[in-house]
Amino acid sequence: MSPPRDKTPFFWTFVIAITLGLTVFLGKASGQVPAGEKAKAGSEKTPGQFFVVQEPITDQSVRRLEAAAIAYVRKETDKGKAPVLVFEFRSRSSADEPASRFGAVLELCQLLSRRLTGARLVVGYLSEPLTGYAALAPLACQEVIFATKATIGQIIPPNTDALTARTIRGFVSELASSLGRSTDLYEGLVDTRLELLDVTTADNLHHYVLKEKFADFAKTRAIAHEQPAWPAGAPRVMDANKARGVLSRLTVDGPEEILPVYQLDSAALRADPTLGVASKGLWISLNGKLDNFKLGYIKRKLGLLTGSNINLVVFEMDVRGDDFVVAAELANQLEKLPNVRKIAFITGKAEGAAVLPLLACDMIFMKPGAKIGDTYLQNLPEGRSKPKAPAAASISAASENAQRLAKLHGYSNGLAKGLFEPELTIVKAQDLNSGGVLAVNKVDVDSEPKRFRVQGVLKPAQEHWTLDHTEAVGLGLATSEDSAESLITRLGLDPDRLERIGPSWVDYLISILNNRLMSGFILTMGLFLLVLEFKMPGIGLPAIGSVICFTLFFWSHYLSGTADQLEILLFAIGLICLCLELFVFPGFGIFGLAGVLLTITSIVLASHTFLWPSGSAEYQEMGHTLIQLLTALAMVATAVVWVGRNMHKVPLLKLMVLRPGDGLAYLHEPERTILGDTELNLSHLIGQIGTTTTPLRPTGKARFGDLIVDATAQTGSLENQQSVEVVATRGLRVIVRDVRSPDSRLIERASDPFHFDEDLFKS
Repeated sequence: MSPPRDKTPFFWTFVIAITLGLTVFLGKASGQVPAGEKAKAGSEKTPGQFFVVQEPITDQSVRRLEAAAIAYVRKETDKGKAPVLVFEFRSRSSADEPASRFGAVLELCQLLSRRLTGARLVVGYLSEPLTGYAALAPLACQEVIFATKATIGQIIPPNTDALTARTIRGFVSELASSLGRSTDLYEGLVDTRLELLDVTTADNLHHYVLKEKFADFAKTRAIAHEQPAWPAGAPRVMDANKARGVLSRLTVDGPEEILPVYQLDSAALRADPTLGVASKGLWISLNGKLDNFKLGYIKRKLGLLTGSNINLVVFEMDVRGDDFVVAAELANQLEKLPNVRKIAFITGKAEGAAVLPLLACDMIFMKPGAKIGDTYLQNLPEGRSKPKAPAAASISAASENAQRLAKLHGYSNGLAKGLFEPELTIVKAQDLNSGGVLAVNKVDVDSEPKRFRVQGVLKPAQEHWTLDHTEAVGLGLATSEDSAESLITRLGLDPDRLERIGPSWVDYLISILNNRLMSGFILTMGLFLLVLEFKMPGIGLPAIGSVICFTLFFWSHYLSGTADQLEILLFAIGLICLCLELFVFPGFGIFGLAGVLLTITSIVLASHTFLWPSGSAEYQEMGHTLIQLLTALAMVATAVVWVGRNMHKVPLLKLMVLRPGDGLAYLHEPERTILGDTELNLSHLIGQIGTTTTPLRPTGKARFGDLIVDATAQTGSLENQQSVEVVATRGLRVIVRDVRSPDSRLIERASDPFHFDEDLFKS
């Protein structure tokens, strides 16, 4: 008989289970959330949106901004959420632009401080130095954040009348009171006649106090230290250090550092010009290699936006490229689109130079499995031709451009540097100022060890960085999207208002014609037929063929973006100069030389986008163009010589030879042209007199007895039915001159004086 079991463990297990069950039940009944769910809820992002306020501030820009901001707030409040609105203030791009109007700025301040009801918070972000009336706008926001180099300069312009100055001072004083800020600070910023003191109280807090009010302030506070902030008459410039803790909550290096402060999603950084208006989209597919053809293709498609109500463009991309000139031009084209939201949707890859125009888009979406990076295509698999690694100067220029675009569109500066500067080490670090996790250059981390906490290495030094879908989404560069249909739904697009376009047969034809081999063939044929037409006067098949070839050459290069009106005009002028030289002013002179130079220059310029090469890549492209042109000229010269010797053997070319004319008699009598073989020697015609049967300008036909041969005028041109003399032969062609021109030997003898020799008669 087995001993009885000890039931104590079962008893305590039962008690613990009942206790846990009651705890969970009571917790749910009282509205408590389990720890896991609480953490999940705490990680939920706050809805938010960045809005760019670009100087100059005008009535129109304020109305557009108000419509967009109110539309966004209404959209989020309909979901039961209160969003955070961040207004990024940017200064004028150049001093030539007009300053912001006070009336428009006043309207903007009222919008920011009063009209955005429903928003959780209105934040003003100064990314650049602001001066003039525009500097009032950030002061109207509930919270202000300074970039490291941002400042608020002189607000009231010099020579402002006293009435306007008093009005502005009263306005900012009321504005400061409504926001719970120091009225002394606001008044001291706008009125340079006032003296402002920087006061530290015993509780180690900073205050800005007008000197005229300092006595009253000192009665209620223990003063630890005081010093002049701005003496009377001194210019007011408030930087990030002076603003910290008094006006500004935080100092950041870039807008991405603002996201963790308010728990915003990275999508909030991307300005959305479609807010407040109905979205109408254009969907452009890009596949293959990013080259001049793709650039011209995109330019043609973006031309559809002119005069349309399209305000959103989606680029579906699976591209790779190595031409940074093309990439920079494409990024520039995207930047020029006014009030259009640019979306990149990567379905496969965006590698090489194609990374640069990505940063010019407002948002990047990626399908799972897609990848971004390998900017210089040094990670291509074995067997693929890798481009030569760029020089340090080229890397520096590309990186500067990338960082500029990243700053404009709210992408991480560390990501831009890591993708374009292989020698850098990029780490994943937490910014202790903002709490956000960023991709940061290790050099920057080492320079501020108390600010960053390193969590790991993202890209080792000397490595070409490629980000997969997970990395790009995790670092805030892109957003995950499974399909085109879900992206359309996410963007709020009506499929019936979405225009999808892809390459047409015209685009494929342009691609074929822009192929280097095909382009060289067309160029060679055009030049050959042009020379052939000049050798055989009259508008015939060679002229028509040459026109077709050059039309295809310049048309394809024009649509691909390398040729423009200038190149076409230079080519036309060059042809006119050649015609003048051959038919109006015979003899190879200034018109002939100018014609040759203009046609060659136009062909070279039409083969690439730059006027003169400035980098190694452009010099290489220029070299390829010159090699192509020299090869074409050599082939044309060879073909012309061959045709001159063998034209009579080629049936098609034989039909193109001009028939001789002797009045109208040759129409009624059989042709008496004698076509010999290549061994025929025409040297026996030297000195014989004949008659031209066609004009010689400078080539044509002449008859010597019953023999009709190709003839070339020795100088100038000769008319039809003119007597000529053969002075030399070149194969089956004779060189002739007008017999009416006296022989030079006779001229020389006639010029000699006559001498009588008497010795002849002496015996």
